[in-house]
Amino acid sequence: MTKDEFWALITLLDAQALDSEVEDGEADPVTEPLIKALASLPEQEITAFDDLMSEFLYDLDGEAWAQHAGVSGQFEDLFLYCRCVVVASGREAYAGVFSDPTAMPAGMEFERLLDVPALAWKRKTGQEYEHTPKYSLEMRANQENWSY
Repeated sequence: MTKDEFWALITLLDAQALDSEVEDGEADPVTEPLIKALASLPEQEITAFDDLMSEFLYDLDGEAWAQHAGVSGQFEDLFLYCRCVVVASGREAYAGVFSDPTAMPAGMEFERLLDVPALAWKRKTGQEYEHTPKYSLEMRANQENWSY
């Protein structure tokens, strides 16, 4: 999967509804089109999507972005979910935040993006997803972007 293909798939998300709530057991109208599209692709494309997603999230793992993520930048999980908002917002939004950390969406979270590859895999294969993404999603994993 190319980066262009990844970003084309991301456009299937409803970026205007990223902060919408979903009840347990309900289908997520924001992620469902992306899950459906991924599940229609070969299995290696699902893992490639996951690897690219991990790369984009990893690239935003840095002190400059955390400082502008509001309270989310102070907590490992919340900072990851805030970075998910940036990726889910699309290529242009991502490029803007990547080049200008002050544009981080402070206080916003989109944890559900992280579930997309596993849900697509389960729908495609009927099995649990066991792929480990290429890049760590942990806060401070990208040590080059942190001074401490």
